Amino acid sequence: IMLFRPNRVEEEVENRLHEARWVLLQDKNKLEANEAQLQDCQQAIEAFLDSQGLSEAHGSIRRARALLDDAREARAEATLDDQRRQALHAQKASVAHELDLLDEQRMAAFASLGYTEPVPVSVIDSRLNRAYQMRDARQQTKDSLNARYGELKNQLGAALHDKEFDRLKLQEVQVETRLGESLEELAVLLVQKRLLQTSIDAWESHSQPLVYQQAGRLLSLMTDGAWTQVRLNASGELEVADSLGMVRSARLLSTGACQQLYLSIRLALLITADNVGRSVPIVADDILVNFDGERRRGAARVLAEVARSRQVIMFTCHREVVSLMHEVCPSAQLTEL
Repeated sequence: IMLFRPNRVEEEVENRLHEARWVLLQDKNKLEANEAQLQDCQQAIEAFLDSQGLSEAHGSIRRARALLDDAREARAEATLDDQRRQALHAQKASVAHELDLLDEQRMAAFASLGYTEPVPVSVIDSRLNRAYQMRDARQQTKDSLNARYGELKNQLGAALHDKEFDRLKLQEVQVETRLGESLEELAVLLVQKRLLQTSIDAWESHSQPLVYQQAGRLLSLMTDGAWTQVRLNASGELEVADSLGMVRSARLLSTGACQQLYLSIRLALLITADNVGRSVPIVADDILVNFDGERRRGAARVLAEVARSRQVIMFTCHREVVSLMHEVCPSAQLTEL
């Protein structure tokens, strides 16, 4: 009987266990529903935060609040930066305006000094120094003129009471006498000038062709026949001609050939001049150093040719020139100083 008799306690326990399981199942269903609702809510929150630009919060309201706080601070700093930027822009505009005014003043200053464009400060300083010097010089001139004015005023005051009129009349007569004598001397000088011009014209008409003829001979000897004639053209310019008749102006010759031409003309003038006797020597000081080897030898031959009829004294400090002169003129004498 005891074995088969229903146990109330166990039945109550089973009933409570069954009820607890049923409650647990209901709670589990509610939990799943709540979790699903929570997940939907979380997704809605995350979607809302993403739509508001708070994707970095990853659906966390706390992180969203922190981001909003950071955004507020950033916005405040941006507002402050904008205010600072506006202040800097205003300050920049003010400085630019001042710079424009200063630039206008500078250009006006340059214009007042006579410059159309800006010039370095050193130029203005130098001009300012010259202006100071001119001012000081003018001040000195003014002081000297004032002193001279005072002296003349004193002299004029003294002259009013001085009997200098007779002395001045005497000086006037003396000046007129000297003026007459000067006019006579001027007449003599004019006559002498006319005679001298006549002599020059006569020399140009008679001796000048001989000079150029002699210069052509010396130039031909100097250049081994490359240039044979020296003459003046219709315009009065010096020109040379070669053995084939080709004429070239002296301005178109090379430096060495031009120096040969002028050396031949100088020697021809000394040879043909009537007022230069044969006893007067020709003195040359290192006239061959600017020639190259071939032109130097030609000039040396010309000097040796001139030395046959006139004494030639040549100064040089180059041994090769001495050797060359002994080569073209074995009778040349060497005197070392």
